[in-house]
Amino acid sequence: MAKLDFADWNPISHGFNKGLMRDPIRGLVVHITDGHGNLSSVRADFDREEKRASAHFAIDKFGDMWQFIDTDDRAWAIDGGTHDEQWISVENVAKYGEQLTEGQLYGCALLLEWLHDEHDVPFQLTSHGSGKGLGYHKMFHIGDHACPGPSVVRQLESIRRWAWYLWYRDTGDSDAPEYIRHFRD
Repeated sequence: MAKLDFADWNPISHGFNKGLMRDPIRGLVVHITDGHGNLSSVRADFDREEKRASAHFAIDKFGDMWQFIDTDDRAWAIDGGTHDEQWISVENVAKYGEQLTEGQLYGCALLLEWLHDEHDVPFQLTSHGSGKGLGYHKMFHIGDHACPGPSVVRQLESIRRWAWYLWYRDTGDSDAPEYIRHFRD
């Protein structure tokens, strides 16, 4: 059971499957809400029984992060089934076409760093559901989902580098490439 200490715990009661995450955890999937609002409205939307959707986490434009379900539970963020059982999902409050804020980029980086520590998720980008690392909703090619949009997909490399730098800063691992060691100098 994982409730992250850097996210505020605000559990929902609908739209997920208890205990159905499956190893190996492949990585983090970035989503957008395609609307403005706050974390309370995202939580309220997910907690409607008829919504039939959820994510493990959500991050608002200021970088505040809420956790809605335990990471041992399967979210209904991608397909509500086999894809969701190996991916941790994070919603970011943004409209289609917008970029993520610095707070959202940093929050996503914290999640990727945690996934690397806990589940050996690599610091790499992936563009397909059978890959590992940092991905995005549209890479699963389900329906007509455009989420999170090209603006956010272009920011994934920044998230990857922040995550790797944070991990290097905390561990001092000499295997980190030089460009990561000096990423924020």
